[in-house]
Parts: sequence; C-alpha cells; structure tokens
Amino acid sequence: MNKSAQKVKIGIIGCGTVAGYGHLPTVAVHPDCELYAIAEIDKKRLKEVGELYSIPLEQRFSDYKKLLALPEVEVVTISTRVEQHRQVVLDTAKAKKQIFCEKPIAPTVADGWEMVEAAKKANVFLLINLHMRVKSSINLMLDYLRQNQIGKLHTIRMVHLWCGADNTPRADGRSRRDLLSEEGGGPIVDCGVHFFDIARLFAGSDYQQINAIGQWVEKKYSNPGHVISSCVFKNGIICINEQSWVYTNTSKSKKTVHQIELIGTQGLISAYWDWDPKLQKYHGEKVQLFNADGFKETVHDVGKPFEEMYHRLAKMVRIGKKDPNLAFGEDGILAMEAALTALNKCKT
Repeated sequence: MNKSAQKVKIGIIGCGTVAGYGHLPTVAVHPDCELYAIAEIDKKRLKEVGELYSIPLEQRFSDYKKLLALPEVEVVTISTRVEQHRQVVLDTAKAKKQIFCEKPIAPTVADGWEMVEAAKKANVFLLINLHMRVKSSINLMLDYLRQNQIGKLHTIRMVHLWCGADNTPRADGRSRRDLLSEEGGGPIVDCGVHFFDIARLFAGSDYQQINAIGQWVEKKYSNPGHVISSCVFKNGIICINEQSWVYTNTSKSKKTVHQIELIGTQGLISAYWDWDPKLQKYHGEKVQLFNADGFKETVHDVGKPFEEMYHRLAKMVRIGKKDPNLAFGEDGILAMEAALTALNKCKT
C-alpha cells in the first residue's frame, strides 16, 4: 500500500469523558486513522472501551508506558487529567511518538515549557487540541479580517455562557463538575483557553495586559463559576472574554450563549451559535458581516472538530510538516498563561 494511503495508527492514553465523546468514537471510524491501542488506569473502563471498539487484549494497557513501547503506534493522543499531561508528554516524546495533547496543555507555565522543549529535543510535534481553529465559522471570520472587510479591528467580544459539566457523582464520589471546577480551573481556564487562543489569532498579537473579575456562585469551589476578563494586546486591540458554568445550571431547561464579535473601524463581524431551548442543542453557527456594502450572513454546520483535527493530524504525519493553522505547544502555553492570569486576577 502507498504510504500516503495508509491509515495513521493512533494510541490513546486516558479513556475518560473527553476521549469517550471525542477522541475514541472519532478515531474508530476515521478514514485517515486507526485506533490501534488504548491505555487507561481504570481497569473496568479499560475493559469496557476495549470491548466497545474491538481492540485486541494485547493492545490494551493499564500502564501507558507499555503502549508507548509499541513500534506500530505513530501518534499518541493524551486525554488524561491536566495534572498528568506533563509526565505523559515527556515519556511520549522520549519514545519518539508524535503527540496530540488535550487542552489545557499543563497546570503551570513551567510544565508547559518543559513539555515543549522535550518535544523539540525529540523532533516530534506537540499538537494541542484547541479545535476552534478548524471551525469553518472561525476561519471565515479570519478571512474577512484578512480581506479588510471591517477596516481596522479595535475590539473583540467573546461570550460563552453554559450550565457547566455534569454533577453526577462517580465512583470516587466526585463529579466531572467537581473535577473541572477545581483541578480544571473552572470555566475561565477549561473553556476559556479556546477563546484566549482564538483572540490571539484575531488580534494578530500577543497579550500585554489581562484583568478579570469573578463570581463564586457555587461556594464549595475555590475557583469562580462566572468570570469576565478584559485584555489588551500589544498592538492596542482590546478584548472581553466572558465565561460561565453557572448559567441556567439550576434551571430545568438550559440555555447556552456562544457569541463572538469583531468590531472594526468600518464594520462588524458577528458570529453566534444558534441554541434551540426546546431541542436543547445548537441548530448551527451564523456568521454575519456588517459593512459599507451592506449585510451578509452565512450559516455553518456545528461541525465535527475532532474529525477535522485528526484529518489534519494524519496529513502532518504523512507529509512530515506542521499545519500552520493549528495550535502547537507554544500556542497552548500562551492560551493557558492568559487563562491562569485571569483566574489569579479574580482571586487577588
């Protein structure tokens, strides 16, 4: 078989929630990839996932280092808890495997830089799953900016208000909401990193100043459940990034608000994700352009960002060259650093 036609063999370390709804079902049916091996410390979950995806017993591991020893595995997806990312990335780089790591990249900036240096030393890529970059709506907004459709960009508004993760207790008595609200840093970190990353792309500049205020609606958590961050980029563009996990979380029916506005000297680019309160899901994504020529609207499918990420990942492996439109280690660090700065400003 021609190498360009071969499926890229993927090993997934960590088979929890994100792997369960994103990585595993995507890779299992992806035309460019093969779900070759899995590693999961929870033996019950390891067995369930292995049987669900028909993975041979000799390719299921409770010790991830045994997965790394498989010569067939070309790319390792790391979908463990964020505090485990550093060591798994260091070991994966040492094994000379290409790396696809969940966001946030690490719990600290120092850990993130150590991971980046390890990947660089091993000459492997460290791709971060900041998958908003592959959405067609986001890319259209970037195209409008490059075409100077709204003049000079001066302000970015980003709003992501959500009810938050599931509160059902698991085997250890903690829910996914507990885990993400504490170790995960809450909404301004866990979800916010996507928006801090995208804002850098829109602004075409790095952050100069970040401030934030937060509300501790759920008093049992040390991190705020609703945060408003105000930022200034080095080129003078300002940005508001609002994130919430307490938005209708106690209501019987939920509502989600997901909107981005790019305000220019000669117009506006507005994108919003159309939420249906009856069906409790998104209808689609609408991008609207307001400028001297009038009004233009395009409607986009919500899309399958995991599918597109793996398509691009497989292409990178085949051609041996990074996709410049994706987020790698340094991008992941800058997004996480911005999110952590906002979180710390809330606390101080």
